[in-house]
Amino acid sequence: TLLELLVSLAVLGMLTGAVAFAFRPGAFASLDPGTVARAEAIRTGSAQEVVVGDSIGRGPLRRRFLPDGRALGPGLDALTGVPSSTSARAESW
Repeated sequence: TLLELLVSLAVLGMLTGAVAFAFRPGAFASLDPGTVARAEAIRTGSAQEVVVGDSIGRGPLRRRFLPDGRALGPGLDALTGVPSSTSARAESW
């Protein structure tokens, strides 16, 4: 009926509005460099590399983010790219 059609269009409109906010430009601007590099690697289809200094004086660490979403580097979870241990969290971005 017409009422069902109007209700379903209203629900679709609200969902579209919510999704539009999630994909706004600059959504990753306030995130850490690893998250930004991972998103950029997935978006562009080419590997991205980030060099960060650690807080315990061992020198810079290289972290590579692949187009399939994997992350390579010391102290990173390979599937999510987040630090995988407490020692890696201490290194912070």
